[in-house]
Amino acid sequence: MFCSSHSTLSHTSILAAVSGTLLACGFRSANGADLHETSASIRRSLADTYAKRQALYLEYRFTSSSMEASPAGQYVRRIIAADRQGNAFLDNSHGHVSMSFVDDPYRKISIIRPTGVEIFSPLSRVIRNYPPPAPKSLLRGLPGELVLLLGWWPFMDCSEREVFGRERSTEALRDDEHYVLLPQAQVIDGALCKVVQKPQFDTIWLDPANAHVIRRRELFDDESGALQMRIEYADFQTIGEDVLVPMSIRILEFDYAAQLPEDRERCLNRIAFHVIQVQANAAVDVAVMAAAIQPPGTIRMRPTNEYELSTGGEEEHARSIADWGRRQLHPFDDLPEPCLLNLLRPTLLSLGAGFAAGCFALWGRSYLKTRLSNTHCQ
Repeated sequence: MFCSSHSTLSHTSILAAVSGTLLACGFRSANGADLHETSASIRRSLADTYAKRQALYLEYRFTSSSMEASPAGQYVRRIIAADRQGNAFLDNSHGHVSMSFVDDPYRKISIIRPTGVEIFSPLSRVIRNYPPPAPKSLLRGLPGELVLLLGWWPFMDCSEREVFGRERSTEALRDDEHYVLLPQAQVIDGALCKVVQKPQFDTIWLDPANAHVIRRRELFDDESGALQMRIEYADFQTIGEDVLVPMSIRILEFDYAAQLPEDRERCLNRIAFHVIQVQANAAVDVAVMAAAIQPPGTIRMRPTNEYELSTGGEEEHARSIADWGRRQLHPFDDLPEPCLLNLLRPTLLSLGAGFAAGCFALWGRSYLKTRLSNTHCQ
């Protein structure tokens, strides 16, 4: 279900080759347009659909299921907001079963604008300012799903961040003439989709009944042709008048660099994104969002390493840090009452106390045996 077979790849590659041969020989599709023009028109339609996203706000959480074990209930929570004028707001944090994302000590908020960069640490309430252009180290550290979720690269003064060595935005797709339209439509998530493909590189399933939004995308390794990543978009909602946004995205990563071809089909990681809140166009204002992240006691750090108090309220800041420390020491206290962990807290504490007592008793018995053994030896 999760991994594409080698036979599927070969079949689609053959279809793409046949399409290219027909085009070279002058054959045309049923509607009178040649296959190359049809592929180009579909890609233009896709770009036009995503161009309606002049600004987009996405708050989402995702969990990862990989071959490596992770703490129970751990999740990543992010906010991405961006517009076509080069402004972006990124809020990155994580949580788990006993810690809300607001208490993440490593939580950071980045505001990237043509006029400069601000990075805010909510726990310490320090804002660091950087002059333009945005540091390359910051752009390299942006979430890997940024372009895959937005559909475009929001920063005008720097080149698009590549995914597997290639640009993946809808603008890059629109301008690439190497894509061909496969002759047969395929059903994805109940929708009959047209398929455009750049052989052994990229395959995209587009829904013509819904403005050619992307339903699925598969990225391949250039050298081996093995499947690297599959992205599945589902649960589309219309935001505003005509902006379609998927509320559920799933990314599957494959072991494409494995030595044996059959091992390359192994799925290494599954990432499930769930969009919690979305806004589009006029409802998104990065400047307003940036101005709203300065709670009492915020300190601003200049590029000259000079600090200045941005907002008053040092005492409130001190209390907030004390409350944060209390929540770390007693993580179950602030959970809602119906929460299973809160209901089971007395039992868990009793079990913990019993376990500690049992360990102490075992240690005591071992200690006495050792003492007695040493006494007899003497």
